[in-house]
Amino acid sequence: MAPQLLKDLATHSRKWIIQCRVARKWIATNCNTGKVLHMDMVLLDSEGSDIWAMVPPLLISKFESSLKEQEVYEIRHFKVALTKNSFRPVPNRLMIEFDSATLVQHVQSVPKIPLHKFYFLKQADMMQKLYDKKNLSGDLCLSSTRATQLNSNLDIPEVHAFNVGKTTLTTPVLIAEVPPVEIPKISIAQLNDFKTMEEHTDKLFAIEGKVIQVRPNWCYMGCAVCPRKVEEDLEEYFCGHCKTTSSIAKAKFRVKLQVQDDIGEADFAILEHEGVRFFGVMADVLFQSNQRQKEPITLHIQQVLNMTLKLHVRLTQFNFSNPQAEYSVASVDHDPLQQVTKIPDPVSVGGSSSCGLKRKHDDDADPVEE
Repeated sequence: MAPQLLKDLATHSRKWIIQCRVARKWIATNCNTGKVLHMDMVLLDSEGSDIWAMVPPLLISKFESSLKEQEVYEIRHFKVALTKNSFRPVPNRLMIEFDSATLVQHVQSVPKIPLHKFYFLKQADMMQKLYDKKNLSGDLCLSSTRATQLNSNLDIPEVHAFNVGKTTLTTPVLIAEVPPVEIPKISIAQLNDFKTMEEHTDKLFAIEGKVIQVRPNWCYMGCAVCPRKVEEDLEEYFCGHCKTTSSIAKAKFRVKLQVQDDIGEADFAILEHEGVRFFGVMADVLFQSNQRQKEPITLHIQQVLNMTLKLHVRLTQFNFSNPQAEYSVASVDHDPLQQVTKIPDPVSVGGSSSCGLKRKHDDDADPVEE
């Protein structure tokens, strides 16, 4: 069977064969704990198409030494899935996930595959990437990760074109004043219309409206290492992303707000990262306090009811494939909320000062349902 091109991959099969160059390879770790999450790669094929490939932590020892950067490999029997919504290294809507059945063979007779592929951004376009966890963070700050690689004077056409027109080294460098970021403001009705048009994918919009309802179930039980939701077994929690099982899970923000403006209304979800900033407290701490006070929704979160908020929303592929789903909030243009009641200090769980739910077989924790 002849190798397929990356553009032909689909999620309906595992019987794929591809020949690709490993353009980039790195180990992703949790910056707080140092725990290895997975091994990541960017693969390139003969047409210059790229895709993100991920190896789960339990299989890194099997594949790390046999996959080297800049080398070409034939790869068989892997899973093709929809890519993650955040921190994806390339814009392909699909990704490759290795498993125990995946086969890798080094290609001796190397096909014509480029060494590199880059996506160059103009400053004006870069401003649209604010609050986008895929690339940038902060007002004017490039946030590096273990995936970051700095290249100098690469032998690529873009560098040659730049060098032809560059000034001498004695010419002063001019620091231009960066214009303020302008995020287009639209109505909720427009936002609902835009999610049927895929040309608006990954664009950032500003919505302003009044919070008319705070939905129940303001949090979910997540992995203690990554932000993914965990599955409850009889005595443990399983994270399908990390492929690990633990007796501890942590509450993560997913505050669903029904917001209304002059001509429409919709549901918006404030997730963990922005939730911690806006609510001014860790979701796990708030959850533990809420369990002791027996409140369906904490008074701390209820503060947003009847408030007028300006929300920055980025349309994603998820919105187009799930038109009834709520919109994820990239950021809230509002100062952090003040505490209306004193939130107790985190309880000690399993000898640690951090919060977390332990399973009911632990003597020092009561059973808690999600």
